[in-house]
Amino acid sequence: MTSSTAQANTGPISTGAYNLVPLNNNSHKNLKVRRDFSFPHSKTQQLVPVTPNEIIKAASCYPVCFIKDQQTKHFKLAAILGTDASENLFYSPAGWNAPYIPLHIQKSPFAIATREDGSCLIAIDTQSQYCSELEGEPLFDGRGEETPALTGIRELCEHLTQQEQLAINFINDINELGLLTQHKLRYSLASGEKKELTGLYSVDEELLKSLPGEQLLSLYKKGYLKLIHAHLMSLGQFSRLFQLKKS
Repeated sequence: MTSSTAQANTGPISTGAYNLVPLNNNSHKNLKVRRDFSFPHSKTQQLVPVTPNEIIKAASCYPVCFIKDQQTKHFKLAAILGTDASENLFYSPAGWNAPYIPLHIQKSPFAIATREDGSCLIAIDTQSQYCSELEGEPLFDGRGEETPALTGIRELCEHLTQQEQLAINFINDINELGLLTQHKLRYSLASGEKKELTGLYSVDEELLKSLPGEQLLSLYKKGYLKLIHAHLMSLGQFSRLFQLKKS
């Protein structure tokens, strides 16, 4: 039996951009961004980070699991897009094969960068296939002011930054309660070959049920119980993932 391991230090956990530079209205005054709703930059992303705010939407399409980053040993919350490294079963040149597209995929080629003083700014991958001076939506107008397209991107990046801290708090709380357990998933290829997907962590329902009432109440008041339940429901999406693998 062969196996594949979901790795949290693969490309999808990074910004998804490779030549990030601070965006400014001088160097990039003529820069445009072309939107391609098949999101071709994601075609080799096995995992993509998911924010607490989008778990419920993401859970309707993808398995949402906890993955341990092999470098930092910290847990990340991620949607599983493929069974093998560099595989995205939801990518199609004709269009994304799911009704909800994770925000970390939508934000490319942008990211939030941090200045030396700790403040944030928008960065852009100028080598991205989405960037051009010939076609697409302009980022700045003739006066150097940001366009509505850039305003939307800035608000998205700021939202993701705020959600990152919420995700850290959520994951730390449930991990401190000892709720995360590792498990393996077995599936079959169209050829009949049996494989195993490892490296995934999920909330143990029995351990969750055994928590004292005050700890359950604390999870409820923080809004974490609904996120946990969405995560648990999303595990049923592995059936769809394995079916896509067969097709």
